[in-house]
Amino acid sequence: MEYLDRWGNKRFLSNNAMAIEKEAVYALVVCRGKVLITYPPFAIDVPELPGGGIEENEDIVTSLSRELYEETGVEYVLGNPEKTFEHLIGFFADDIKPNGEFWNYHQEFWWFELKDESGLMRTDRPKWKTPEGGYAEWIELDKLSKLKLFNEVHRIAVKELLSKS
Repeated sequence: MEYLDRWGNKRFLSNNAMAIEKEAVYALVVCRGKVLITYPPFAIDVPELPGGGIEENEDIVTSLSRELYEETGVEYVLGNPEKTFEHLIGFFADDIKPNGEFWNYHQEFWWFELKDESGLMRTDRPKWKTPEGGYAEWIELDKLSKLKLFNEVHRIAVKELLSKS
């Protein structure tokens, strides 16, 4: 199986190595033509969608709510997603010490269209520091696909979600 790192580089599993099975959920949160992106502390130069791994004994909704708070500092009350996309992809997690990990990564991406913005959710808010030590910001949705650096695995999902009517 071919594996991609967050920059889109191909990585290959050696014959004696094993990939780890992982599950995750991510949110594409849209409000007034802007999308919420995060800059994780372990890869501050490569923005991505908020979300992450589903922990043991955690359902997918609880996981996404927890991840959104950790990665943005904002508690979201999410309804049903407008659109969804899921895939199984080979991912190389370079941030796992000491040498990274290869994951057979089942990811779900949920698109949410927020109708109201207030307080910390204001889309005109400048980039802010998050509880995990990274950053979050709102950018124009049409600029998302034009970002030079963006988590490549997330770029694939965004393209699929944008193609759904």
